Amino acid sequence: MWERLRDADEPALAELFHRHSDAVYNFAFRRTASWSAAEDVVQATFTAVWRRARAGRIDPLTLDSARPLLLVMAGHECSNVLRSSRRQTALRGRIELLEHDSTPDHSAVTAAKVDDERAMSDIRRLLDKLPAKAGNLELR
Repeated sequence: MWERLRDADEPALAELFHRHSDAVYNFAFRRTASWSAAEDVVQATFTAVWRRARAGRIDPLTLDSARPLLLVMAGHECSNVLRSSRRQTALRGRIELLEHDSTPDHSAVTAAKVDDERAMSDIRRLLDKLPAKAGNLELR
């Protein structure tokens, strides 16, 4: 299938999508915490794959599955979606300030950033406790 996709074969793209879109979607939801953003990430990821295929810029697959590559691409798309969301939120905030013509109160933004950093720190601490390799896990 991957070789057919490298030749810009549309049925190969459809097969790739059917095989891996759920995994990409779930990955994107975990990264963005938004169902709609996850849908956007899936669309952007497979669109990027197709554009690369059409341009002849898809490298041979080095693993048994395309899933790891698709998840890396989805990770980049998640970053794009999150960056765009932050820009839109900041723009809305600036517009509201202009409309109210008042001195800005940054306490809510600062508190939200502190909360976000604390939550991410907790998540990172939990992730650091996990073993590096799945092979080290002991199933009971």
